[in-house]
Amino acid sequence: YESLGVMLAKQEKFQEAITVMQQLEIINPKNQMALMNLSIFYMRIGDKETAEEYKAKGTVLQFEEALKK
Repeated sequence: YESLGVMLAKQEKFQEAITVMQQLEIINPKNQMALMNLSIFYMRIGDKETAEEYKAKGTVLQFEEALKK
């Protein structure tokens, strides 16, 4: 899913890329790359609010992983 989403984004098919990454998030809600990619894709379509929400989710996961170490 991640590779497909990135490939779609490189083709500037951001809505399709978002759909694919959202599926990955459903499958694995702790996938940091999916969250960060969603943040980027939403920013590219001009939805800054949603982009910031996904960035925040990804950042929280990074901190949680760091605290486990």
